Amino acid sequence: MKKKIWIWNHYATSMFFNKNGRHYNYAKQLINAGYDATIFCANTFHGSEKTVEIDGGLFSEKEIGSIKFVFVKVPKYNGNGFSRIRNIVSFYYRVQRVARIKARQNAPDVIIASSVHPLTCIAGIRFCKRSHIPCIVEIRDPWPLVFDREDAGRFRKLVIKILYKCEKWIYRKADKVVFTAEGGAKYIIDKKWDKANGGPIDISNIHYLNHGVDLNDFDYKIRNNKIQDPDLNDPDTKKFGYIGAIRYINGIGYLLDAAKYIKNPNAKVLIWGKGSAEEAEMITGRISEEKLSNVVFKGELERKYVPYVSSKLDAGLVVFRQNMRHVFKYGTSHNKTFEYMAAGLPVIANNKEGFCKYERYQCGIADDFAPEEYAKKIDEYCEMPEEEILKQCENARRAAENFEYKQLSKGLIRIIESVGEKSG
Repeated sequence: MKKKIWIWNHYATSMFFNKNGRHYNYAKQLINAGYDATIFCANTFHGSEKTVEIDGGLFSEKEIGSIKFVFVKVPKYNGNGFSRIRNIVSFYYRVQRVARIKARQNAPDVIIASSVHPLTCIAGIRFCKRSHIPCIVEIRDPWPLVFDREDAGRFRKLVIKILYKCEKWIYRKADKVVFTAEGGAKYIIDKKWDKANGGPIDISNIHYLNHGVDLNDFDYKIRNNKIQDPDLNDPDTKKFGYIGAIRYINGIGYLLDAAKYIKNPNAKVLIWGKGSAEEAEMITGRISEEKLSNVVFKGELERKYVPYVSSKLDAGLVVFRQNMRHVFKYGTSHNKTFEYMAAGLPVIANNKEGFCKYERYQCGIADDFAPEEYAKKIDEYCEMPEEEILKQCENARRAAENFEYKQLSKGLIRIIESVGEKSG
């Protein structure tokens, strides 16, 4: 009999329509391995006012490629204010209500609760403990670290202290914990939460599964989802591309600062992404006001075009706000990293992250560059001998093979099997 795996991710909604994303790909591989996989998500789209319509009731169900999706009805939200908090809290309560309804028909063997925000993890643990079902918690973002800065005021420090207590509780109560960053176990040891330091957490329950890529799907999309773009097709320019979110944390302002110091007249910085309206206005305003002729802001790019666009670039850019360096001490897991690698692109990153993949696989460079230094690296790539560039490109593609979902799913299956049969 097939084991039933439920994956809870508040923001997995777009995965159904894009036929892509971490949990979509993991679910696909689980099904190929003989499991039954269902993704629970909100009926709202993250960062958008669109919704999946639900005609009465708390949820609706759809299926794509044998992957079942359960869309939980929650209030719409806009921005990061009260309406988003209400959306998050509503999902916390309602996903448990929907799970109780579904479990009466056919209870799962394991639940994987993903922490795009921590309330999903707490919901998963609470439901599983009541139902005697193993709960695997997935930590995608080191959320207390994001807020924990030296310049934090007294109230912020109090909130951070509460968040750390909440985080520690999650790791203690979960049956297994999966970090998408490689240094998750080191983080727990550094916090002295592990049993060797007198803490409550068994470090053997801490695992690492990065984001990844489906190379067959990626290559298919390069061939079949092309776009016409004069900047991409310009043979006289070196194209350095950023493809990703446009938010405060991403530090696109830093990239614009760096662009002012680029000396090579053939270098062009191309930016694709969506996010906050404020950041988009900042980008377009600065490009115009500062006459940044070597920067083009392209706006949102449909997911299906990411492989083709990546394949047309000369290098991929990874940037973040420089006051976020402490967050990357334990490693990172950005989707753009693996898409750049899959496209055979060298990477230029402005943060010296722990467990650096670009240095390990010799497919790029990463350091705590000031904008002038970052620009210098772009200039160096413009003048780099072709054989050296080709070597980095080959290394990047080989590195991507280590992060194929076919391979990563084997690790997930081992974790699922290690939590044993459901009880009760």
